[in-house]
Amino acid sequence: MSSKINPKNGLVLITAITIILLLTYRVVPPKDAVTQIRNILQTPRSEELYLLSDKNVPLTDNNFRILYWTTFFQTKIAEKSVPCGNITCHITHNRNFLNSSHAVLFHAWEPDMIVASSKRNPQARKNIPNIRYYNQYWVLIGLEPPMFFTRHLQSFGDLFNWTATYRSDSDVYFPYGQFQKLPTPAKYNDTQHLTKRKKLVSIILSNCKDVPSKRLKMIAELQKHIQVDVYGKCGNLKCDDKSRSKIDCKRTLGKEYKFYLSFENSICQDYVSEKLFQAYLGEMVPIVLGGGNYDRIVPPGSYINVNSFSTAKALTDYLLLLDTHDDKYLQYFEWKQNYILKTMEDFDGAYCGICQKLAVDLPAGKTSVIPNITDFMLNFRGHQPRCWSPVIWQGV
Repeated sequence: MSSKINPKNGLVLITAITIILLLTYRVVPPKDAVTQIRNILQTPRSEELYLLSDKNVPLTDNNFRILYWTTFFQTKIAEKSVPCGNITCHITHNRNFLNSSHAVLFHAWEPDMIVASSKRNPQARKNIPNIRYYNQYWVLIGLEPPMFFTRHLQSFGDLFNWTATYRSDSDVYFPYGQFQKLPTPAKYNDTQHLTKRKKLVSIILSNCKDVPSKRLKMIAELQKHIQVDVYGKCGNLKCDDKSRSKIDCKRTLGKEYKFYLSFENSICQDYVSEKLFQAYLGEMVPIVLGGGNYDRIVPPGSYINVNSFSTAKALTDYLLLLDTHDDKYLQYFEWKQNYILKTMEDFDGAYCGICQKLAVDLPAGKTSVIPNITDFMLNFRGHQPRCWSPVIWQGV
């Protein structure tokens, strides 16, 4: 004997199922979020870091908030609103804004981050937010070579959504400085003081260890052929300026010296430090040793690369030639007609980069995470090292 379903009862059943499905859709996070939770739970110790909320950070048209959760080189970033085209980027370090911040920044080279990675001190994990909103992006800022901070990042697993570093393959390019093209060429005729300087080569060094770039050996090779004045902890000279600022010191050196050794501590892909940009601020021609693609970072023809010379003597002979030929030396300053240098202290390009990426990714609902931040920092495409040893000048 077959039974028939009452049409009214069937309609009630279908309605009930539809309501349940709608409620389930609203309560359960989207598939990407479930995958993200699963990935996080499969990462050693990362389940101790935070709870992932299915709630969203409120969105307002073209207004985004960036929260510096950590300090930046142990300094709190000034609170400000940055215009980025038709977008406004609000920067804060006030942790009370966690639930309304679209991006949360963590600077890798900070005591808070090093302490937070400690396995021995569970209380230290309070340095990481205990809740994370579904549409909130956590961004790792790394401005130093990876070997100096990746060890304490291992315990964070897949904590971060984006990277903001000096590397060109980062989610957001975050350099120590940036040259901006002038809308119209400017005249630069004030060059007399540049050629009147009597001293040639200087460098400020505070790390006297045998760093991976072998820069101490490089300096020693140069000193066999030319005088190189070493300031700071590694030399016997000190800046005369009353300020302890390295920028002020380089401006002081720029009144006496024509060249500055911008020798990095490590030879790493795309890595250039503040040393390079500070040499320009001091109006000295930088002599570079590093892994940066310099023609993409600074104006071509404005620097001297040690890799262009097979021996230390070949480089010093060239410096002596420039010292006696003002016209050739002044060619290194022609960039001033077309560019202006903005250092990290006075440009907001990196913050605009974050907010512009938020404007694209937030509406699209992108929630990907970096599965292994240590591997990303140390290796290129999973196998090629990011850093390498210098092969310059026989015997060095």
